[in-house]
Amino acid sequence: MSKNDIKKLIFGSVRLNERNPRKITPEAFRHLTRSILELPKMLELRPIVIDKDTRVIFGGNMRYRALMEIAKLDGKQLY
Repeated sequence: MSKNDIKKLIFGSVRLNERNPRKITPEAFRHLTRSILELPKMLELRPIVIDKDTRVIFGGNMRYRALMEIAKLDGKQLY
């Protein structure tokens, strides 16, 4: 993936992949959320990957969910 392939999208225009097989424990989810807050640059290194046509997430469902949680904590609406 090149930098030309990376685009910023409106948060609410992206959809979770309901077929995502990955599960995360509450403890691991809290750790992921903390990691994003402490090192937001991580999102640039491991961006959320979506299908450009359907806007369904291919990779990064948990990161997306963590960002939604951060938005709630911050009182911001990202969608």
